[in-house]
Amino acid sequence: EALQAAGGTHELSFLMVVATSTWGTNAT
Repeated sequence: EALQAAGGTHELSFLMVVATSTWGTNAT
């Protein structure tokens, strides 16, 4: 369960980074 939570958090963080990078590129 702990590993699943950690994996989910890591996945969410990765998606957030990708989304931020994409948004930044589009904004520019």
